[in-house]
Amino acid sequence: MTPPSATETLLGTVAGLVWPVMIVLAIMGAVSWWPAILVAIIASAVLGNTRNHLKARRRALDRRAGLPGQKNGLR
Repeated sequence: MTPPSATETLLGTVAGLVWPVMIVLAIMGAVSWWPAILVAIIASAVLGNTRNHLKARRRALDRRAGLPGQKNGLR
């Protein structure tokens, strides 16, 4: 199986940091609570869906590369 791309890894990292950063910003008073929560929800959803799309695409390409009858297949 192909390892995740740099973009996929970056998206996962940023998606994991959205909530802690927004909570810290809300505690420090830089952002009020409701906008921080809304931004975190929206950013998490968008980044998570994009990462899942890249992951599904990578897996589909791996499966396609393994089909018999293709030059680069391993079977």
